[in-house]
Amino acid sequence: FARLIGNSGGFKLYGSDGLAANLYAIDPLTASASLVGNTGVPSASLAVDPTTGILYAGRRGEGPFLYVINTETAASVPIGGTGVEFRGFDFDADGTLYASVNVLDSGGTGGDALAIIDKETAQVTVIGDFGGGIGLADGLGGIEGIAFDSSGTLYGASAATDGELPVLYAIDPATAGASLIGPIVNASGTPVTGGVASLQFAPHDVLYAGTGRGTGNLIRIDSATGQYTGIGQAVSGSLGGLAGTDSVSETSFISFDPVVGTVPPSSSIGVDVLFDAATLPPGLYGGIIEVATNAPIDPIVQVPANLTVVGVPDISLPGESVMLESTLDYFASGAQTVHSLLLPTVPDGEFIIHLVADGDYGSFGEIATMTAEGIALGSVGPTGTDCTPAEGSFVVGASTAAALAADGVVEVTVQNSGTVDVGFCLADNHTVRLTYSLPVQSMEFGQVYVDYSESRTVLVENLGSADLVISSITSDVPSVTAMPDGLIPDPNAWIIAPHSSGTVTVTYAPTEAGPVAGALTFNCNDPDEPQLTLGFQGSATTAPVAGISPTAVAATAPPAATTPVTEILALSNTGGSDLHWFASASPVVPPGPPPGDWVDQPKGYESDNGTGAYVDHAGGPDGFGYVFKDSHEADGPLFTWYDISTVGTPVALTGDDENSGPIPLGFSFDFYGNTFDAVKVCTNGWLSFTSDKTTYSNPDLLPNVGYSVPENLIAPIWDALDLNGAQGIRYHGDDTRFIVQYTEVSRFSSAAELTFQVVFYSSGRIEFLYFEMSGVLDSATIGIQNADKTVGLLVSYNETYVHDGLAVEFKPLADWVSVAPVFGIVAAGNLEDLVLSLTSAELEQGMYQAVLDVVTNDPVTHVMQVPVSFLVNHSPVAEANADAVHEATSPSGAMVLLDGSASVDLDSEPGTNDDIVLFEWYENYDTPSELLLGLGESLPVMLALGSHPITLKVTDSLGETDLDDVLVSVLDTAAPSLFCSSDRTLEIPANTDPAYTGAAVGQDTCSDVQITWTDSVVPGCGNTLTITRTWVGVDDSNNTSSCRQTIAVVDTTPPDVACAAVEVCHDPGQGPPEEFRLEFGAFDAGGEVAVDGIVELAGGSCGDVPISNGQVIEAGCDGVCGVEFDGVLRVEASSIELVVSAMDACGNAAACSANVCNGGNGDDGDDFGDSLRFVGTAEDRHRLQWHARPHAAGYRIYRATSPLGPFESIGETSTPWFDDEEQPQVLPLFYDVRAVDDCGTEDD
Repeated sequence: FARLIGNSGGFKLYGSDGLAANLYAIDPLTASASLVGNTGVPSASLAVDPTTGILYAGRRGEGPFLYVINTETAASVPIGGTGVEFRGFDFDADGTLYASVNVLDSGGTGGDALAIIDKETAQVTVIGDFGGGIGLADGLGGIEGIAFDSSGTLYGASAATDGELPVLYAIDPATAGASLIGPIVNASGTPVTGGVASLQFAPHDVLYAGTGRGTGNLIRIDSATGQYTGIGQAVSGSLGGLAGTDSVSETSFISFDPVVGTVPPSSSIGVDVLFDAATLPPGLYGGIIEVATNAPIDPIVQVPANLTVVGVPDISLPGESVMLESTLDYFASGAQTVHSLLLPTVPDGEFIIHLVADGDYGSFGEIATMTAEGIALGSVGPTGTDCTPAEGSFVVGASTAAALAADGVVEVTVQNSGTVDVGFCLADNHTVRLTYSLPVQSMEFGQVYVDYSESRTVLVENLGSADLVISSITSDVPSVTAMPDGLIPDPNAWIIAPHSSGTVTVTYAPTEAGPVAGALTFNCNDPDEPQLTLGFQGSATTAPVAGISPTAVAATAPPAATTPVTEILALSNTGGSDLHWFASASPVVPPGPPPGDWVDQPKGYESDNGTGAYVDHAGGPDGFGYVFKDSHEADGPLFTWYDISTVGTPVALTGDDENSGPIPLGFSFDFYGNTFDAVKVCTNGWLSFTSDKTTYSNPDLLPNVGYSVPENLIAPIWDALDLNGAQGIRYHGDDTRFIVQYTEVSRFSSAAELTFQVVFYSSGRIEFLYFEMSGVLDSATIGIQNADKTVGLLVSYNETYVHDGLAVEFKPLADWVSVAPVFGIVAAGNLEDLVLSLTSAELEQGMYQAVLDVVTNDPVTHVMQVPVSFLVNHSPVAEANADAVHEATSPSGAMVLLDGSASVDLDSEPGTNDDIVLFEWYENYDTPSELLLGLGESLPVMLALGSHPITLKVTDSLGETDLDDVLVSVLDTAAPSLFCSSDRTLEIPANTDPAYTGAAVGQDTCSDVQITWTDSVVPGCGNTLTITRTWVGVDDSNNTSSCRQTIAVVDTTPPDVACAAVEVCHDPGQGPPEEFRLEFGAFDAGGEVAVDGIVELAGGSCGDVPISNGQVIEAGCDGVCGVEFDGVLRVEASSIELVVSAMDACGNAAACSANVCNGGNGDDGDDFGDSLRFVGTAEDRHRLQWHARPHAAGYRIYRATSPLGPFESIGETSTPWFDDEEQPQVLPLFYDVRAVDDCGTEDD
């Protein structure tokens, strides 16, 4: 009787390469290794859970940690730290994970005890020590690798140590006691090089081992003796982990003919053994042929039987993707959900099943495991962050997918680990998405432009188990070509490995308009489809040509304006086919600083206090658009404190370096593009929406990618703080705001008393409020940062910035730019208007930048970008003083005050116009003769006579300007000042020339004065007259003024009259003279003088004779009196008296008399001595007058400044008057007049 026993197949062996952290698939027959990927887990032990097929990895040495590994990608998901150093591990048949751990002696080598590791939590339970000094420093080498055989026997192997051989043990899983089997040596007794680092049983209890110490060899060990056989080197490092999976085939791959029979004595029969691979996937299959007989000595004969199944290629062109989705809530801890996915079509290839587990998957051991109708797919979680979805994708091979889909329904089960709770997060559910591709039927290029090209990528899959060789890809249309992507060594032998894929780029490059249809042919070694055809179709047309105008937009609006500014842009199509377009407008935010990489300082480190960077009272935007501003700014936040120290809910934190876990906000809060509904509070003065860290060491820069720096950070005063046993943190909120208050918290290393708040507003705004801050304040970091720690805002680091009553506000920039419509079609030759709306409702003063992107199907101008500049600013308003006329004040013109103080800029501080940073005053602005007069809000400037076009140009802090024009005229309208000399009254004779009577004097502010005069004369008596003299002054502007001077020439002086009676002939002693000379004369400056006189003759015969000027008096001795009056009178009389009176034309009269006594000399009538008098003063002379001295030939005049002299001669005259024209300036003056006779002798 013949049968097959121990039938198995599909064994897969995985290995790790020590510190390099790579996962390999290893061929157990040859030790050939294929890289799967990098796990990120160095020095990893490996084990597969036989109940789920999930591969687990453990990081050895310091920082031991348990992970789940994806066998397709090598991606690792952390479960948790074990807290105990372990070496190797393996699962028993029930899925319990055993490990060799080091707990007794850290100085030993390898494991010294056996433990069980909870595969969901990584919690370690020690069973006991191995005994016999195994793993102790003074004992034997520790156990590195352990493995269970099919009977449940646990084996362990030690690594090579100095002076010791590697040893194989049998270990009791219940007690951990180890029993020696033997040294691990080869048939020659040579110990294995590098010792044993890992163990793994294969089907039929074949024991494989990996060697350590950088050797990386795969060996087989006889589990009964310890003897090993080398296979080959698998990896370049230590082969520190081995794990195997197998699937037992329920279908025998061997059959016998005959199965039962009889062999005659001394004879034999043939038994045909048939190896059938029809239903087997490629792989190694083995078993034992057992022949049972009636032989008494060896009744059973066993013959080993092995089959290597090689594959065949299977070409597939997957097409349209089908996705099925199922979401189910769960309601209990450790819950399970079952998802039935109905397939609308039968798949022709592999499945991809994606699991999203929403709920409590943040901590170690919190995982969800997915199976499909009993086939283990894998697990997701933990995420490291509470309430963050855990997700992963798992590939189901084509053969397995076909089996699962055979009934048209795929049933997927998701099982939570026992530590996954409910009610902790907003959602508790599992979402399963199954996707697969339908075979591609044809390729559609759509519309392609002439002289351009359009490419499609075709995925070519090899669903088979052998290399797919594609010898060529041909097209029946010249304008369509196909080329495999990537580096193809031989274009005629493109090889795609089993269960792999490659891509082909198919390009349609039309040269003329019109439709196209054809097919590609893939020529390959697929025995079923050696020629696979893929149809294609498309059409060609002339390309559109896109344009937009204007190509840049600049607009201005005042802050907080509720009405948007709109700009119209014309989108044009000058091409030959429809232009399809999509438009979007988005602000441009400059990138922030690069992130720092902080390394924690020891707790209590204070050396950097006060050495950091104080930023400013306002800052940003950062790379996302957040800005901050504090209450020192004019438009900064107000400090408004709402104390919650009694009404708030206490946070259950009382100590040092603690984190609260999530606290619901009561509303959704947007932060750096993500939405959160809970926040975590740390005792060290910071909060985070996601981080469980308790970091005390505050970084010097935000953003910061340092390992200990929390993500999604809000840091009001990040420092090493301490609650000192009190619940010093509370929270309180409603649907509009959420407040977290730290009350009287202290610092770890020095005294402080800090009371501050963080306020979250549902609008997205954040406030830091500092109520009472005392103690050390220069050792904190203040700011925020985003989820990946690359964008943030630093307010202050290690500087004394905070103080009582300070408020700091953070908020993102508002969405201020939009465009409508956002998509459309512009026919050839047409235009369409795009309306760009710019809103300053939530913007502060400043310049904002955006970009309008218009994406089109124009093959040349696929994307048009229009830069947008938006100046949010109250435009300054220039206001110069009004048009004005100024009177000139000097020949240079007038000093004019140009005043721009009435100019207004609403962005200025109240009561000021400080946002206007420049006042410029121009004359003839924007003309060739433009002249900058000066700068300043007010400008005094000298302007010449004439009209001046003045322009005030004001510029605000953002460079915006305004103009105001005024006309300033400088005129000379004032008449010159004219000053006449005083009226004059002059005694005749008088010089009336202005040189003597005084000229008018003119004054003018702007110019010289030209003066002229005219006289109006009115005659008077005699030679007197009255002159009215009019003076006229004219300036250069033809302004005139006049004044009048009256000059009166009068005659108030009596005429000068002189009488003398002189003997002409007389003998002394004789009688009366026969002749007398009667001399008289009259003179008057005023003209003619009327003279009346009489000659009185006493004792004469003629009596009195009246006389007058020119009168002839005749007299004779005979008594007849008739004398021609020529000044000589001959008369005989005892005495003669001449009496003369004179009157000028103005009635001034004077008289004189002279007498001669006939018969003696007598008195000559001389009254000269007392007659000197001062007559008057003209402008240039004094006039003296006196009575004539009889017989005087002339007169000599003397002058002195003192009555005592000395007297100096100043002139002579023959008349009884004298004009002193050289009078000195010294007064008074004294004069002396002396008569002089004919001989020049002075009389008294």
